[in-house]
Amino acid sequence: MSSIYLSNAIFMMIILTIIFLRIRYYITWSPSKKYTMIFIGMVELYVLMDALFMKELLQRCTKGT
Repeated sequence: MSSIYLSNAIFMMIILTIIFLRIRYYITWSPSKKYTMIFIGMVELYVLMDALFMKELLQRCTKGT
């Protein structure tokens, strides 16, 4: 279960990073670009923290049983 969850999180991080880099290098600068990049960065941070939390939670659950 945890390997599937972590692989999905890694896949999402890769896709979000690709989108982030495409926006950064291929769209001219504007305030909406700035806020979009901040939003994508926050989503990446959320996905990373969620994956780490679930990894820790699933490890503790399997150790307890």
